[in-house]
Amino acid sequence: MLGLMSHKPLLISSLIEYSSKYHGYAEIVHKLSSGQIGRTNYKETDVRIRKLASSLLDLGIEVGDKIGTLAWSNLRHFEIYYGVSGIGAICHTINPRLFEEQLIFIINDAEDRILFVDLDFIQILKKIYKKLITVEKIIFLCSKEEIPDNLILDQEFSSYEEFIENKNPIKHWPIFDERTASSLCYTSGTTGNPKGVL
Repeated sequence: MLGLMSHKPLLISSLIEYSSKYHGYAEIVHKLSSGQIGRTNYKETDVRIRKLASSLLDLGIEVGDKIGTLAWSNLRHFEIYYGVSGIGAICHTINPRLFEEQLIFIINDAEDRILFVDLDFIQILKKIYKKLITVEKIIFLCSKEEIPDNLILDQEFSSYEEFIENKNPIKHWPIFDERTASSLCYTSGTTGNPKGVL
């Protein structure tokens, strides 16, 4: 005899689905990188998250792929958390306060395929990006107009808003084993190289 438990797996995508469905017009107040205060809601944010998921899938991101973030806690970072984990990829948040050598080690060790970067960290990125072995694309958490005109990288890059703007939101989140890894962090302040915690 089976118990009367829900047959729906406990996936991170179900959290944003629930928020959008039952609290869609609850306000989200956030601070933009320019310092301005922005306002949105869960319904609008859900659409953006689904566009991000669609963009990642179109790039060939698969279950278990690592997506790095060098970013502050802001709305776009919030969207990345759900968009990445919602398709079964792994959101790898990186501490921007670490030494450059540690950042290089962590990103390479994790085998991040994409790196989302806040504009505040462009100078750090310029110093390390040529040593990043697995990163295929860099996406700056801003609009196209906010990327500095003089920015030159020997690496494919775009703005976050460009990355999601013309995408159709995915209609249905993929279903996979609820034990699938969703997040990756590395230790700091330990002896030797930082260690990954999945």
